[in-house]
Amino acid sequence: MAHKILLPTDFSIDSLNVLKHYLQKSNKDTVLDVVLVHGQTLSDSISDLLFFSKYRILKELNIEHFEDAVKILQNKYDSKLRNVHIDIFTGHNQSAFENYLTGNKIDEIVLSEQLQYKPHNKKSFDITRFALKADTPVTKLNCEQEIPQNADTADISSLFQNHVAISR
Repeated sequence: MAHKILLPTDFSIDSLNVLKHYLQKSNKDTVLDVVLVHGQTLSDSISDLLFFSKYRILKELNIEHFEDAVKILQNKYDSKLRNVHIDIFTGHNQSAFENYLTGNKIDEIVLSEQLQYKPHNKKSFDITRFALKADTPVTKLNCEQEIPQNADTADISSLFQNHVAISR
């Protein structure tokens, strides 16, 4: 059975570098289901809520470059990644987040200690504050070596760079 992790994302390549770092540090026999979650505030409009669609919202976020980078990671780590799903969280409180975790059967939340959240648009919000208070186990990664400070956040080639020192 696969281990299911949640990774907050702002749709930057840096957030995928956190996943890459986690994959490199995990056991070689580990099989993961990954949920990349972005916090998004919904409109108060009745008509918007009536025709609510996560698919439509994800398409409006214009994240094609991010989806391409996810596919690259899936190909590179195909033995470890069973499934990678991009989703949005639209709740406003801790209880809603706990329900999201339970409903999606999340086993672990993975966060980076260095990564600073950058809102994707004016409706975006950081779900890290909910993740830190969650009942689900949280793993904080020190990805300082993995995420170069001068790297362009839209540079997909950073997924191929290997910054981990290998001791022999």
